[in-house]
Formats: sequence, C-alpha cells, structure tokens
Amino acid sequence: MIIYWWNPLLLKEVFNSGHMDILIFPFLFLSLWAVTQHRFFLSAGALGLAASVKIWPALLFPIIFKFLRKKPLLLTMVFLLFLTIILLAFWPAKLWQQPSTSAFINYSIRWELNDSIFRIFSWISQVILQLIDVHPGYGQLIARITVVLITLLGVIYLTWKRGERDISLYQSTLILNSVLFMISPTQFPWYAIWLLPFLTIQPRFSLLLLTPLLTIYYLRYYFQLYQIESLFDNYLVWVQYIPVWVLIIMEWRSGKWKISVEYEKI
Repeated sequence: MIIYWWNPLLLKEVFNSGHMDILIFPFLFLSLWAVTQHRFFLSAGALGLAASVKIWPALLFPIIFKFLRKKPLLLTMVFLLFLTIILLAFWPAKLWQQPSTSAFINYSIRWELNDSIFRIFSWISQVILQLIDVHPGYGQLIARITVVLITLLGVIYLTWKRGERDISLYQSTLILNSVLFMISPTQFPWYAIWLLPFLTIQPRFSLLLLTPLLTIYYLRYYFQLYQIESLFDNYLVWVQYIPVWVLIIMEWRSGKWKISVEYEKI
C-alpha cells in the first residue's frame, strides 16, 4: 500500500491540488469486487457511479461483465441499470451547461497538452494530409479518431483475453488505464493517479517511474512565464515519457504484462 498512500503524485495532485479523480476508486473497486462475488447488479451500479465521476470506467463494462454473455437477459438488465445511473448523473449537466463550457466536449475536440503519443499521431496525420493535398488542420481530428479506435480495439482485445481468474480482471483494467493515459491528448500528472491503486496489485516499474518524471510538467509554467513554453512542448515533454515507453516494451517482452487466464481465486 506504500505505492499508493505514500506516493508523492497522489499527495501533490489530490491532497494538495484537490483533483477529484480519487473519487472514482471506491466505486470502481466495489464494482470489480462485486462482480467476482457474482453480485452483478451491485457491480453495475457501482461502475455507473464511477463513470459518473469520470467517464472512462464505462469502457470497462464489457471486460467486467464478459461472462454474462451467456445470460443475455441478465446482461441486458445489468446494462440498463448501469446506463440509467450514468444518464441520471449527466442529465443535470446537459440541462444547465452550454456546449462551449463543457469540459467533456472541450476535452474531446480541443484540449491537448503534455502529450506524447498523441503528438506523434497528430504529426503523422498532418504529413499524410499535406502529401494528398488536404489542409493539415484536419490532422488533430484524425489523431483523435485514431485514439478512439485504438481504445475500442484495446477494449475488444482485453475483453477477449480476460480469463476466469479474478486477477485477470485487475490486470485488464491496469492495461486499459495505461493505454488511455499514454495515448491521451492531455497527459496531465493527475490523470496518472488512475493507475496507482492497480499498481499496488500489479506493480510495474515502468508506470511507477511516472511519479518522478511527471513532475517535469510543472516546469512548463516557468517557461510560460518567459513565453518559451514551446521549448517544453517540443523537447522537454519527451523526457517524461521515453524512459517509460522503453521500460514498458522491456516488461512486455519479458511477459510481465501477460494476462492470467487460468481459473484460480485470488
């Protein structure tokens, strides 16, 4: 538990800066635990509450409830409960919030900062568009579509690979979280908090390395003061992520990211 409670990233981003991402975890872990106990409605309700804090846990639905595919009526009822909770949570925002001020919409179509892989996607898209004589401004849109497709393919793959062992559920969640963070157009340090509880179960040095490296992000404010933030965006940002990529590849090749598929309770 030292990985979580003594993590400087958690202390800085939650207890100092007040980011609310931590509110996901009680509901998310309740959902993961409940499904292993075959308490499907409790699991669906908790997952809906987690997705009401941040929408990304909704992607876990097919992974969590994979084995209900043989019980279509139960799966439908569980999904309706899950969907109802999300709609009830988001409906007030839909009524009162204008699209121009919606953080969800702005994140989806505009926000980009401290990113790495997404920046590569965007650059490749712009190059290809220029080669076919299309305005490179569409590169951002193509990069975002690419991120969505990769995420959906990741969900499909992890749903297929998830085994009957309870541990495979946590492994799959950690992998999906890692993919979401690494390809996101906004890799803010507090988004890495999503990984921490799962790293207590499946420690990965590559991801733990984000704890010290992501502190480099705050140098951008210093550069911004002197109007040289482009130095950070184009060069220093890579210092945060290249070591992590290298270690992830090494861990993957050594089998540390393999999902356990045999049946065995943890």
